[in-house]
Amino acid sequence: VYELIGSRWMDQGTAFCFGQFQEDTNEALLIARSERNYHDIILSTAIRSNDVYQRQQETLIVWTEPDGVDYALSFQDPEGCSEVWNFILEVQRHMNNDDGSPDPSLTMASIIRSGSLPRPQLGIIGEIEKAIKSLSRTAHLKERICEYIQQEGYLKSLIEVMNTAEDLESLENLHALCSLMQTILMMNDHGMYEHILEDDVFFGVVGMLEYDPDFPAHKANYRQFLHQTSQFHQPIPLRDIAIQRKIHHTYRLQFLKDVVLARALDDSTFNVLNSCIIFNQIDIIQHVQQDHAFLREVVRLFVDEEMEHDISLRREVILLIQQLCIMGKNVQLPARLALFRTLVDRGILFATQWALGLPGKDQENKSMVSAGGEVLSALIDHDLNGVRTHVLKQEVAIEKERLAGKKGADKAETLLELVCKIVTQCRDLAIQSQVGDALKAWLDVPPDSPPMAASEVVFYSIHLFPQC
Repeated sequence: VYELIGSRWMDQGTAFCFGQFQEDTNEALLIARSERNYHDIILSTAIRSNDVYQRQQETLIVWTEPDGVDYALSFQDPEGCSEVWNFILEVQRHMNNDDGSPDPSLTMASIIRSGSLPRPQLGIIGEIEKAIKSLSRTAHLKERICEYIQQEGYLKSLIEVMNTAEDLESLENLHALCSLMQTILMMNDHGMYEHILEDDVFFGVVGMLEYDPDFPAHKANYRQFLHQTSQFHQPIPLRDIAIQRKIHHTYRLQFLKDVVLARALDDSTFNVLNSCIIFNQIDIIQHVQQDHAFLREVVRLFVDEEMEHDISLRREVILLIQQLCIMGKNVQLPARLALFRTLVDRGILFATQWALGLPGKDQENKSMVSAGGEVLSALIDHDLNGVRTHVLKQEVAIEKERLAGKKGADKAETLLELVCKIVTQCRDLAIQSQVGDALKAWLDVPPDSPPMAASEVVFYSIHLFPQC
């Protein structure tokens, strides 16, 4: 904020500048609150219809007060300057409005003064967006706007307007709806994101976001992709309806973050979306750990020799385990360790061994081997002792079967032997490198390890993989 004193512009301080209506005086004010102390007001001046405001360059607004004092607002960025400038223009337009002009209740200034959003309709979407942008600059008003939108079903009304605009092929209104929807999402309210994820709202929201005004000649196909290409499939069903909803919501949040809003994301919106995703993932992970029937069904596919299992189903389950491990890597360390320990304890390594043991002649098998290697690496990174214990138990069990003369026992091999075979015989360098890194971590003995850990590695070296 600058004030002209004599012939010099004197700096009055750095501040947050915004427009605000005073209902008691029925005046529109320009207010600048100190950046250091928000309660200190550096400038408060009423906007008058006969004052001459000038916007110079991209970031400067100057004017003269009725008492002859000149003021200037120098903004950090053009966007902030544009918001204040548009507010001034709207207020003056409202003040100078006559009977032949549009209904003043549908302008940004009157929307702000009324304290509530009007019912959406064609032709005023842009004014609603400007009003929301102006009001949301203060935390209290932003919270009120978000509550109003959720409680009044405002998004459903916007969806109805979108359907009408699509029927009329009104690109101007569709582009305005897209900008408005982006503005609402960029307010970064957790409750708002939970609200838009509901089935009766989400597809309408992404429908509005298909009409990006930055690409007026093009239209995205988010709804078509979600309805036709993206399908929810459970190779092993999770019977908890609440968890199924969490999975749907997590996918939709990731779709928003990675596809729909990828160009428009700022750091704060990215962080809000990420936190929503992580909260959902934690709930999903905790449920999987406690759902013993689910894990039992997963492992049963790979250990029950009496049942004939569909190979395609096993492939799907391997991909499911891979996604679960990827999800586990995103959560905090205690939840992450608990997940991987549970997976090892429940026998997920049997599924990993099946995937790694597939012949790598075709591309589909190679992808399975790669997925198995990724799962194995994650398990080793988070529960190394559990993996080592699993192999020792395997060796003991195989030896007992051989002594008992069980059919096929002479060809049985432990997970570690299989990994060594891949490292020495596989010709795919990517898989060889991936599995080799896992093996290195598997056999690594830190200097401060207890003696037992070192003796286990010696046992491995002598008895389990002489082919290496």
